[in-house]
Amino acid sequence: MKYIYFLLFFVTISFSKPLVVYTGVYSVSGDKALGNVSSFVPMFYNIFAKWQNRGSLPFDLMLETDAEETKHLAADPISMAILLTRNDFEVEHFKKIGVTKTIANLGFSVLFYQTRKSENGTVNTVLASVPLNSYVTNEMQLTNDVSILQAERPTMMMMLAKELIQKRFKQRVSKISIEEMKVNVSCNENACYAENYKKLGLEDGQSISVPFTDGFDDVFLNAKDGSLMGDDLVLNSLKKQGRVEGVSSNLRGYSEDTWQVVSVDITSKKASKLFANEPIKEQFAQWYSDFLSGAGKAVLPPISGSRWTQNSMGYTEMILAKADGEYETFSMAPARYKVSLGISGVGSGVIERNNVEELWAYKLWLTRKWNNRKEQEEEYTTSKKVVVATQEVHEVDVYRDLLQVSSKKFAEKGE
Repeated sequence: MKYIYFLLFFVTISFSKPLVVYTGVYSVSGDKALGNVSSFVPMFYNIFAKWQNRGSLPFDLMLETDAEETKHLAADPISMAILLTRNDFEVEHFKKIGVTKTIANLGFSVLFYQTRKSENGTVNTVLASVPLNSYVTNEMQLTNDVSILQAERPTMMMMLAKELIQKRFKQRVSKISIEEMKVNVSCNENACYAENYKKLGLEDGQSISVPFTDGFDDVFLNAKDGSLMGDDLVLNSLKKQGRVEGVSSNLRGYSEDTWQVVSVDITSKKASKLFANEPIKEQFAQWYSDFLSGAGKAVLPPISGSRWTQNSMGYTEMILAKADGEYETFSMAPARYKVSLGISGVGSGVIERNNVEELWAYKLWLTRKWNNRKEQEEEYTTSKKVVVATQEVHEVDVYRDLLQVSSKKFAEKGE
């Protein structure tokens, strides 16, 4: 039945567009705060299947059910995965005004990657990523009912996830183009080589789809000399043919230069105390990356707050867990622009007062620098009216909201 379904689905793939294989939903291995990603799987699958059938994506999307079969029928160098990066849910009670406030912060990175051969085995190399993030608050009548609050979290998260994919995914992804290019492969009795691989911009380990039997199979570039690695059956077939035309892909995004948040520091003692129990560093990196992408930059997932490790080649690596429990290694080449963010100060005070209410001002100072640039510092302000007799203020709540809004302004400010 699966094979019949595949044949029916395959006829909808025209190959007039570049082909991308959707491989599913992932989370960071060992990060229990992210929870179970399996709840997102059927919803994303159904949305993507509907878009593919309508031809409304800038590429042909092969769903994960058919990935293995497709590799034997068409050039298949690019894959796409959805990585859950943040899944924060907080509850705050304001007893004087009888309100319970919930805060939901959800983040994904759409990863476009190639599966490449390396000295350490098979590695998924991230070519580009598109952050998708949402931060919303909701107020309800004051309650300590655990069952109500437990029901609120999955409801809000599924709503946010659906909105992010349906409303922002296509908008962001439409700015990414996948360009297929022809690669001439020539062989002698000892080895096969990719011609003009440097001029074509091929990278070490990049896959090249070559004709094999009734379809295609992949070989992989050794950038030291342009030689090709892969299955012996495929290489021997190429040697018999002498010279063939293969296909590879280059992925073009918002800009040719990549940006990445590599660290977040809190240098203010007051801010450190204020955010002591908050994942604010990770959230700041997430929000800034999202807004930087929206401003037209090619942004890699932030290293700060994540479990990326650096290997001997300067690449960052992480083990990601798929919804079905499988583990895979993903790596990223170093970004050209490495951004360091900071929270350098917070401050508040009354600016107006009468017998009934007070007007408070809250200030937040943020810093950033990248590469050898001089550190920049910006000040952001918000205000809040407080009815003295009945209203209470949680400062951490005010500053979290201010940081989220300020991250957008900070990212869009440019160089």
